[in-house]
Amino acid sequence: MTTPATTPADLLPCPFCGAGETVLHVNKGTWNGQGYGEPVSIEIRHWCPQEPGQPSRPILRIGRDEASAIAAWNRRATPSPGKADAEMEERPSLSNPLTAYGMLVRALRMVANTSLYEMAQAHGVKPSDLSAMEFGRKPVTIEDVAMADRFFADRGVQGTIWPLTAAMHADAAIQQERDKQ
Repeated sequence: MTTPATTPADLLPCPFCGAGETVLHVNKGTWNGQGYGEPVSIEIRHWCPQEPGQPSRPILRIGRDEASAIAAWNRRATPSPGKADAEMEERPSLSNPLTAYGMLVRALRMVANTSLYEMAQAHGVKPSDLSAMEFGRKPVTIEDVAMADRFFADRGVQGTIWPLTAAMHADAAIQQERDKQ
């Protein structure tokens, strides 16, 4: 269920564009054969206006209920000094592209209808650690691949171990070539 965010007093403006489209999305509970269970989380989804030559992607903040989702959005919208640079680093750009592993993992998360935050919780790591692996700022280990495979298998996406391993090796080979230069 998606509803427009009609509470501008509650939601602070986007720190990047100050405008854009923002919606509240209820992530339904699991299907029990007669209907969906209680909502498991609320997402605030925001899309900044498209800039020529720049990728457009949603900014998501998740909470257990509407109040915690709004609180998560507002914490992000008012970064403390020094945090703004770290958050900007997470944005994709032409100079900081996703690795093959990162592209594959993000695509698999879309198929599994899950988020970076949920994946990080399941792995017992910070979302920024997973993001660093996706952008190639942190090396991906075979243990990371195995955890990702289990994560996706638990969500009904089977057979990911070989593609994830191949992407990990491809990224390692690219990094070795860069290191030689």
